[in-house]
Amino acid sequence: MSRASRKSLHYYRVIRERVEKRGLRNVRVINDAFLILQKMLADNSVSELPIYFPDPWPQKRQQKLRSSDLRRWPRCAACWPTADRAFYVTDHREYFEAAEPLIAQFFRIERRIPAPADPPRSNYEAKYRAQGREIFEIGFENN
Repeated sequence: MSRASRKSLHYYRVIRERVEKRGLRNVRVINDAFLILQKMLADNSVSELPIYFPDPWPQKRQQKLRSSDLRRWPRCAACWPTADRAFYVTDHREYFEAAEPLIAQFFRIERRIPAPADPPRSNYEAKYRAQGREIFEIGFENN
């Protein structure tokens, strides 16, 4: 098993254990977001899908796993109803710059850098802001 697979599986298990510990019955934890997009979601069935701090998979052999992979975005566009917005947020400049033009092929986008007064949307964002990392955001919606 690759290091990337072990890392992904670790977080899958952490989330699954938190769901079980809290006795949540309306949550499903699946370790492959693209599988969900391809096989489990009908067109126009998703009202909101924030993408917060996806793993940048920096090694060349891992880049096919990136959410910025072009193969993923046509299916994303089909799942979102036309009126809703989504967000793509990362602290990784290279990943952001790779994802932005791909997202723009399928959605209207608005690029922004969150202001210090904006509340963090995830634990990662709070942690990275405290470390002084730059945060990049794309708000997007269907054309």
